[in-house]
Amino acid sequence: QKQQVIILQGKSGSGKSLFCRHLEETIWELYADDSSISIPVYISLPKCYNELDEKQIISQALQMKQINKEIVDIIRKNISF
Repeated sequence: QKQQVIILQGKSGSGKSLFCRHLEETIWELYADDSSISIPVYISLPKCYNELDEKQIISQALQMKQINKEIVDIIRKNISF
C-alpha cells in the first residue's frame, strides 16, 4: 500500500494545529462509514518530545481522546504503527 504524507508548514499561530484537528475529525467520520481506511491520529509533537517509542506516543494519543483502553489494546495488537 502506498503511503501518503502531508507536509504542513506555517508561522506560529497560522492555524496548522487547527487544520490537523479538523482533518482528523473529518477522517474519523469517513472511518465510521468505511473501516478499511486508515485510522487518523493527531499527535501534538511538542507534548511528547521526550518520548522515544512511537507505539507509546500513539497509544497515549488515543487514550487522551478518551478511546476505550480495550479498543486501544485491539488496535495495538492488530495494526502496525
